[in-house]
Amino acid sequence: MFERLQQILVSSYVGAIVIALLVSQAVGHFANMLAIFTTNWLIDGPYRSSSTMPAGFRIQSTVPEFVRGLFLLLICALLLYWLYFPGREQQPERAGQAAEMGEQGAEQ
Repeated sequence: MFERLQQILVSSYVGAIVIALLVSQAVGHFANMLAIFTTNWLIDGPYRSSSTMPAGFRIQSTVPEFVRGLFLLLICALLLYWLYFPGREQQPERAGQAAEMGEQGAEQ
């Protein structure tokens, strides 16, 4: 069942489109993380001298976006590996099919 799903996703390019969507979402989360950091830095700029908090990077505001981005990249890597890098047990079968197709092409 999973082999058939894998074959459909690869042959119809749906898998490649999903992987591209996941990568773009991850890049968006990393860009949002930088935007949050820059916004915090710009807002805190005038108030740094009167604040009791030390100036610097507020990690608690950017960690959720970073984790979301990493999670999306992990899903993307797993999907890429599953779809386009078949396991060792599937490779000899596909090599045999390619050899048969080559022999059929030579006969014609």
